[in-house]
Amino acid sequence: MREFLVNGSNTKESVTILEELKDGYNVKITRYRDDWKTEREEFMPKQLLDSCLRTNYLVEKTLTA
Repeated sequence: MREFLVNGSNTKESVTILEELKDGYNVKITRYRDDWKTEREEFMPKQLLDSCLRTNYLVEKTLTA
């Protein structure tokens, strides 16, 4: 699974690709708050993901050793 962090947000948010489909992706959007986190699953078109990556709105999370 690929995970992306959201730039420009006041809270920590991430987008995780759950499944690749013909026209886009099923993703899980996670928002972390002080006391809790919220998660929701949505469909994201490929063009939207490409645009978010191109503008650095989403940045792929990398593993650090």
